[in-house]
Amino acid sequence: MIKRITYHALLKEQGSTDNVSIVLNPNKELPEKESTTGLLKELIDRYHSTAGKSYGVFEEDEDIYQTPKILRTYLTENDDFYKATEHLMRVLMNKSKSQVFTKGGVVIFFHYEEENKDYLIIAILSEKVAYIAKDWDLAQVEALNYENVRFAGRINLTDWLDESSDTRYISFLRGKGDVSAYFKEFIGCNNTSRPLAETRALVSYIEKFGEEQNLNLDDLTAFKNKAEVYLKDLANESTPFALQVFANVLWPSEPQDLIDSLEENGKLNNLPISDGFIPDKRPLKALRVYACKTKHWSISFDVTAWDSGDVEVDPVNNKIIFHNPPPALINPFRKRD
Repeated sequence: MIKRITYHALLKEQGSTDNVSIVLNPNKELPEKESTTGLLKELIDRYHSTAGKSYGVFEEDEDIYQTPKILRTYLTENDDFYKATEHLMRVLMNKSKSQVFTKGGVVIFFHYEEENKDYLIIAILSEKVAYIAKDWDLAQVEALNYENVRFAGRINLTDWLDESSDTRYISFLRGKGDVSAYFKEFIGCNNTSRPLAETRALVSYIEKFGEEQNLNLDDLTAFKNKAEVYLKDLANESTPFALQVFANVLWPSEPQDLIDSLEENGKLNNLPISDGFIPDKRPLKALRVYACKTKHWSISFDVTAWDSGDVEVDPVNNKIIFHNPPPALINPFRKRD
């Protein structure tokens, strides 16, 4: 549900920091109607499905990073959404002057409610040429290019204002290098990574994806082992994790399926996976699967089974002992009276 909406324009030529300016919306706020509701839905869907996000919280120094101060005034003092977006546009303009290779666009602000929580999404959209067929004629129009969102950030306002919450209530699209850094500075996001926690979560989400896909034993073993090798290589080489690249490598046939699954699990567990962290090798062993197949039998078990004692490996006597097997496996061998 949309609560407030407006947009302004950031005027900036790519390759220059001269003559940067803003144009404020003379109509101030926009009413909620089919077009604004439709755009919000498209933006949210595109934002959720786009890999390459980073997560964090507001920086503490509000004299340098002014966005939280502006939003707090709007939410707790004057309820003036338009004035808040005007102040935010001036902050954005000043931050963009430090980055030569950024360009301007339509800056849209949505304050909306989703699942009983308030959010603010800020997106910079470019325009594209589109064609419409009407009254048996063709016309050229300028349209917002929401399918290719260059910069966007989302703030969970409810969690931010809840002092008891320890969630990372800000997310934003990382983009590439320094080009996106100014947008992070504009939001005022501290996105310090938590490698151990994020690696543990990633391992858990990988296992859930394997379950969702109903992979057979051989395919599941290959999938998890491939994930462990890939993530361990990142750790050894101190290479940051990138979700899009990871999905392309691990699930090349339909990488978006893996991206959507990891994003959804991150949302459900309140621990989304950021781009940019270096995987911690310690949780990766949980992905390791030991498997062997002969003409008459096959076995497979992961490190968790060994750590818990359900599987006992005796290399000296060349034995593997399984404890607590399911009744369905044992019952056929029980002696009958």
